[in-house]
Amino acid sequence: MDFRLADAGVQLSEANAKLMEANRHKDQFLAMVSHAMRTPLNGVKGYLGLLADRPELSPETKEEVSGAQNAASHLLTVINDFLDLSQISQGRFSLSPQAIDLHHTVRQICRTLESHARSMDLSYLLCIDDDVPNWVRVDPDRLAQILINLLGNAIKFTAQGEVSLRVSADHANARQAQLRFTVTDSGAGIAADQIERIFEPFYQAQGPRFNDENMHGNGLGLAISRGLAQAMGGDLQAQSQPGAGSCFTLTVTLPLAQPPLAKAATNGQAVLDIDTHPYRILLVDDQSVNRAVLEATLRKALPQSVLEQADGGISAIELLHDHDYDLVLIDLIMPDLSGIEVVRRARQFLHPLRRDVPFIALTANVAPEAVQECLGVVMAEVLPKPFNRQGLLHAIQAHARRPAAKEASASA
Repeated sequence: MDFRLADAGVQLSEANAKLMEANRHKDQFLAMVSHAMRTPLNGVKGYLGLLADRPELSPETKEEVSGAQNAASHLLTVINDFLDLSQISQGRFSLSPQAIDLHHTVRQICRTLESHARSMDLSYLLCIDDDVPNWVRVDPDRLAQILINLLGNAIKFTAQGEVSLRVSADHANARQAQLRFTVTDSGAGIAADQIERIFEPFYQAQGPRFNDENMHGNGLGLAISRGLAQAMGGDLQAQSQPGAGSCFTLTVTLPLAQPPLAKAATNGQAVLDIDTHPYRILLVDDQSVNRAVLEATLRKALPQSVLEQADGGISAIELLHDHDYDLVLIDLIMPDLSGIEVVRRARQFLHPLRRDVPFIALTANVAPEAVQECLGVVMAEVLPKPFNRQGLLHAIQAHARRPAAKEASASA
């Protein structure tokens, strides 16, 4: 037996174990830092949103507030990018497919960057082929994430000419369709030896056009976009030539879906800005700034509601045991009792009205396993921090108990 070979094998095994342990610590660190950063960012975005609503602001002040909101949103994007990359690399990433109007969704995605393209005097085109199905099942947020990244890059690296998105169907039957989303630009192009490298995390292409400091992102967008495409069962490829532009193609097979029985006249865009139902809502969070932002936001949207606060899990349990609430908005990570444990204990109450109260998690921890834990204790919904104000109001309207539901629960 060659003892040197055996010794090398042992060393290789030990090195591999250390590498796996380092990766595990890296992922734990990213999750911890993400939560720590999301908590104050929730306050920043919340207060900026409230400030932007003030009618007395001058145009100059509104522009400054808008700039601060954009900066906060960019910071949140960076945080989310690091988390997405970590979860994709571990195979822990999950999608939330739903039935969407694909034509409408793609038009909305394109419209997001239209003003930016126009401001750079670029021709900005969208073409959806006639044979592309309207209704499919896909995670709309992740589809938007991929396409906005591709369109944003195309605009960023195109000094003149055009940026276009074409959606086509390679094959379709009664159950599914193989779709192709092609983003083409007339920009700087990419050298052949860099085509695959641009999909590597943190890699940034080099060249005269790429030396502008304003052009550089964090080098994660394309790596995440390809990971998302593969998580959908598809792929993302690029073709390019220096000086002749680039073409990025997302291919994915999506199940066909039936349109909703009743479609809102406004394509689902209308959201009630004010809800006058007299809800009684409990806000649970150990961070006072989060509770303050949440209460200030809801007082504007729910002027007839009673809002009460708990600064931790134990105080929440005491209030839930003694009072009837229509809804509870709760953080997951708290020092005394976690949000999951609060819900678990509340579900053991004897009083049916208090036992069955709807919970919505508001949390910076949106990892798939955390979402599954929430669903396991029958939470109504899980929303990320920083929260979207209209999305939060939508969720409250969907899950808060109305008088008839309370009476039925009490008599059960």
